[in-house]
Amino acid sequence: MQESVYSKIVLNQITEELERAKLKKQLPPKGLVQLLVVTEKQFASIEFLVGFKEHDEINTTSRLVIL
Repeated sequence: MQESVYSKIVLNQITEELERAKLKKQLPPKGLVQLLVVTEKQFASIEFLVGFKEHDEINTTSRLVIL
């Protein structure tokens, strides 16, 4: 079983829709692929319930960030 999280930053809703369509064309025949769209405002409101914010977070303008 592969458990991976991939993220992609897009600039607007139109780009998000295009990326969603591209992703849907490349789905594997089996398995589970999920998509979650989070706005910048939603991301900014993340609440840490256990632990604390690390300073070694990835902060990049790269179009693809693999976590």
